[in-house]
Amino acid sequence: MQPTRLTANIFYPDAYKTLVDDIFRLRKSIFINELGWALTSVDGLEMDQFDRDDTIHCGLFLNGSLIGTFRAIRCDRPYLSASVFPDLATHRGYPDCDGCWEISRFGLLKQHRRHAAALYAVMFGFGWAHGARALVALADATYERFLQASGIVTARYGEMQVIGVDAHGRDIPAVAGEIPLDAQTPALVARMRALLQTVEVSDETLVLGPRRISA
Repeated sequence: MQPTRLTANIFYPDAYKTLVDDIFRLRKSIFINELGWALTSVDGLEMDQFDRDDTIHCGLFLNGSLIGTFRAIRCDRPYLSASVFPDLATHRGYPDCDGCWEISRFGLLKQHRRHAAALYAVMFGFGWAHGARALVALADATYERFLQASGIVTARYGEMQVIGVDAHGRDIPAVAGEIPLDAQTPALVARMRALLQTVEVSDETLVLGPRRISA
């Protein structure tokens, strides 16, 4: 049996055209084909107006095969939650500072979701490495319950609302909120750091970001 080797590549898209296209193709498989989200795809690639040169992408690989992804956008720039779903922030406003990052298009292929914890660990590692105060995201009801069951502390910006329907005509309820990194328990932090040690992570944005992206 082949040993399991998980690797993660975190990068800006301009130098990795083939890889970013692979991620857009993976996103179509996950979010359109598997989950039935009403998203646009072109030539088999799922992308939107937030896939810009300053957007950071992460690919998770199992023995060299791409199985999962997320993207990150700093919140002092336009990002999906605040731009498309402003009405979800009824209790408090979305952040617009460089200390917060939005995480979106977080997902794994259905047959590889047992590696979800590893992708969460990479996400936490990304936040710590980039000095984030909080990670902002939209979550459906199932995802929010999963986060809470995993011991991840979250804070809502508003109440759960229906934001659309899937390909089967079912309502999609979602809530906007954040994962405040400083509010996580020591046990959760230790668990994420231990999981992070099981993934070989290459984050090229830590070196290339200041030269590529203006403030």
